Amino acid sequence: MVLHRNNFAIPAQFAFKPFEAQLRMRTAKLLDWNRRTELYGDSLMMRLKLVEDRDGESLTGEITIPGTYDINTVVGADSGSENNLRNPIGRQFPVFASDTPKSERKTKNAWAMRDEILNITNKNEDEQVHDLLLLLNKWGLWWMWADAPKDSLLMRRVNPFLGMSFAFPHLILRDCEKYRQALLPKNAGKWFSKAELLNVVQTNKPPYFLVERYDCARAIEATITIDHLSGRRFGFCQRCGKQFEQETQRKKNYCSRTCINAATVQHWRENRRKVPK
Repeated sequence: MVLHRNNFAIPAQFAFKPFEAQLRMRTAKLLDWNRRTELYGDSLMMRLKLVEDRDGESLTGEITIPGTYDINTVVGADSGSENNLRNPIGRQFPVFASDTPKSERKTKNAWAMRDEILNITNKNEDEQVHDLLLLLNKWGLWWMWADAPKDSLLMRRVNPFLGMSFAFPHLILRDCEKYRQALLPKNAGKWFSKAELLNVVQTNKPPYFLVERYDCARAIEATITIDHLSGRRFGFCQRCGKQFEQETQRKKNYCSRTCINAATVQHWRENRRKVPK
């Protein structure tokens, strides 16, 4: 794969080897939360109670995620709107959880993963959450938020969540929309200003240079950077909302012949209704 922009090229291969875990839907209750300022940036600490755990009983523990996220987004409320919760403590919301990630990792197609996950956003919320769970169990963990599974038994008694893997569907759906917008050509410059470095790793055998990612979110971010460097262009289908590649300079409004035909029939029917009888 050759990445290029303004005659600048980097020969490299992108390796997507995600950590996998068998996630299942749980209902979490927010017991407490606070923001912490740490050496490597702010973090958001949440104390959660899972309605049921592996033994069929409630499980209470703490999990820390990047502080860039808003607590209202985590629990499924819209920050900045009338649904924003001044005090979200006690709110129940869906989470995906698993005991431990699998140690064996397989190389997968990051672009195929991106297409499937980003294009579930045109459904209602319950359908999105259900489909998202299926896709994460197919492709891998969204973010590696799992603490090391080698934590001592004593530490796990203090915090049973140590070693578990978590995914928060409301956060992921928000990230999906952010990534969909980032793929638009007009947002390339803004994306480059904040994108993570590709971090090319040197090896002693072909292809000699690798861009490696081990979770779905960072893999999607790398594909967006690569696509913008390669000059690929994307748009949204005006009928179904699916994101698709603009393969020619001529702007396309629909993702497929099926959507073109459906839109044509719809316009014809609308025009017939406007004709006076």
